[in-house]
Amino acid sequence: MYQIPILNPTIDIQPIDTSSRRNKFIIRVDSKSQYEISETIYRTITLIDGHRTYVEIASELSYKTGKNFYPFQIQHIINDFLIPSGIVIGTNFNKSKKNNSFLYMKVPVFSDQMILPVTNHLQALFLKPIALTLVIILFIFYIYTILKTKQTDLLLELLQRSNNL
Repeated sequence: MYQIPILNPTIDIQPIDTSSRRNKFIIRVDSKSQYEISETIYRTITLIDGHRTYVEIASELSYKTGKNFYPFQIQHIINDFLIPSGIVIGTNFNKSKKNNSFLYMKVPVFSDQMILPVTNHLQALFLKPIALTLVIILFIFYIYTILKTKQTDLLLELLQRSNNL
């Protein structure tokens, strides 16, 4: 719908302290409505300058956050949340407002770049020779602990008998 989104010039964004690890911001629109937004939404809003396209915003946001964002995700957030709330304006801006008190952007928690190095190393544990060796070692350790526990129990029983004499 909008190739180049335009930010509403009347908005005011202030950081708030929520005593959580995530940074949160309050955005006021026309001094009538205010919304609590996440840091990712805040970064998205700061990239909307009336010159960048969805592709450029997604690219810049991906670079700044280290997470993958796609133009259709940015377009969805802008069209479905930021435009109806009055944060972003455009040519066919719909003035009907929803009373949203917050905005969310769904982002995968673990990316492929983060998981692949860990799983590549763990795959080696499931190779037949290594897995069989680990099972045998664990079995021997299990038997050793059982025997050691029984020896300790026998020693304790002998000590108690000697004290009773």
